[in-house]
Amino acid sequence: MSIEIRSVSPDRKELKKYVKFGIDLYRGNDCYVPPLIFEEIETLMPSKNPAFDFCEAQSFMALRDGVPAGRITASLFPVRSLTTRLMIAVIRPAGTPSRKAINDCA
Repeated sequence: MSIEIRSVSPDRKELKKYVKFGIDLYRGNDCYVPPLIFEEIETLMPSKNPAFDFCEAQSFMALRDGVPAGRITASLFPVRSLTTRLMIAVIRPAGTPSRKAINDCA
């Protein structure tokens, strides 16, 4: 039982699998509201999301024996100021309900 991490290419077919995994994972959770699939896909597509004009992102899926077991998206947003340029890495499991949303439902 091994885990393999694969990058998800930003095409509609691969991103649909990525989005549907999150929906299936939280199915039955009363606090989870599934996203619109087409909207989630377009958010992750550089050709559709204008945020990709100034940031980068890469999605990954974890597979256990070929079956999806997890997912995450890493994003890089350049922060520009007059004196410095920094790169801030933001890593958040995609589709994960926020702590506030979970507490509000409890």
